[in-house]
Amino acid sequence: MNFDEKVWIVPSERMKAGRQHRVPLSEQAIKLLRYREQNHLGGKLIFSTRRDVELSDMTLTKVLRDNHIQSDVVERVATAHGFRSAFRDWASENSYARDLAERALAHTIKSATEAAYHRTDQLEQRRKMMQDWADYSMPK
Repeated sequence: MNFDEKVWIVPSERMKAGRQHRVPLSEQAIKLLRYREQNHLGGKLIFSTRRDVELSDMTLTKVLRDNHIQSDVVERVATAHGFRSAFRDWASENSYARDLAERALAHTIKSATEAAYHRTDQLEQRRKMMQDWADYSMPK
């Protein structure tokens, strides 16, 4: 994580597609990460359980289930993965280019030919989108 450049770099070994993923950080994300860095009880992980092991997506889904947080699908409880879907819908509804939203979600290009010619991660173009998403989803 690089606070000066406002970017979180997820190493390739942590990504499903096996490629490094750079995440532009919003002001709200930086504030949260700095707080967690200073107050996470001395562990090595920024987001961890009390035993200092990483949180799983099922941990987050369990919190949503235990609190009966509803999905936008009738009679369905929200899931952690639903946050990705919510972001994707928001990006489309706010006229962000499909490529930007797909890059933000670290989705790969299925066409080998297209992927060969489209190698940018569009980090700088994604900065505004991620700040706008943070302003929408977690106001300052």
